[in-house]
Amino acid sequence: MYFLAPGWDAALFTFFNSARNPLFDALMPIVSMSSLLWIIAVLLLGITAWRGGKRRALEMLVLFGLALVLSDVCAQIIKEFSGRVRPLNFLPGTWYFEDDIWHQLPQDFVTDKVRGSSFLSAHASNSMAFALAAVLFWIRFRPWIFILFLLPLVVGFSRIYLGKHFPSDVLAGWFLGAALTLTAHAVWLAARNHLRRGPTEPVST
Repeated sequence: MYFLAPGWDAALFTFFNSARNPLFDALMPIVSMSSLLWIIAVLLLGITAWRGGKRRALEMLVLFGLALVLSDVCAQIIKEFSGRVRPLNFLPGTWYFEDDIWHQLPQDFVTDKVRGSSFLSAHASNSMAFALAAVLFWIRFRPWIFILFLLPLVVGFSRIYLGKHFPSDVLAGWFLGAALTLTAHAVWLAARNHLRRGPTEPVST
């Protein structure tokens, strides 16, 4: 049961999850929608095509694809093996959003679940992967791109506020997304440089 809710994790979850206010109640379900990430990605790709040309946009698309596919696939594999129960299925008093309605678990709630998909947060992993990929792509030309790091922060908070994840799920998701994106960026950079140089001529003897 320690993995389900260590003391610090449950305490932090309760602190953030119980910070109820009408603005967050309306905003956090929207922030947590997977479609939001794709909308921002399409906007960035459009801006890149407009300012840098189609080739530049295609390069960004490949980097985004590598980072997000790696992030999402690895997150789902970890979820399957960890089997951690979500707060909304485990922790008494948890507020959670389901079927477009806010609910709260009773204080005497006792879970009957032994497995779940809480660890780790794929939303946190994917939003970090996307933000870091965009920053790595644009950092030399647009320093303001760092503002995109607000995205994984807000998405991570939304997952706790919605009762879907413990803070450690979000932290692990951020770490996974960052690590895999750095790996994807290294592969992408090597492939791009190789293609730009073109095939090398064999050395004649």
